[in-house]
Amino acid sequence: MAVGLYDQAHEQAGVLIECVQEGQVLSPEELETPLADVPSKARPAGISMWITAGVEPPEAARRAGHSLAVLYRVYAKILRGRAAHANALIAKALQEEDIEST
Repeated sequence: MAVGLYDQAHEQAGVLIECVQEGQVLSPEELETPLADVPSKARPAGISMWITAGVEPPEAARRAGHSLAVLYRVYAKILRGRAAHANALIAKALQEEDIEST
């Protein structure tokens, strides 16, 4: 049976966290930073990156193993920050519609 992307991501995150905790991933300088103190922040950072990259919230929630309600509650600040991007997409679609109708 093929391993799904969700399972692969969780497995990779677990391996990364173990390696960080053992000092195998980060340089000695990086080990002194807050990044090494809380390696579990890698998962929320990854989910934030998906949202910022434009992954639709339902898909980001599915991949993260969250309900859509949880995604909106936990990542509300990032999602609100996407309003300007959404407005630009809407404006572009309206312009394209105007061009096609002329």
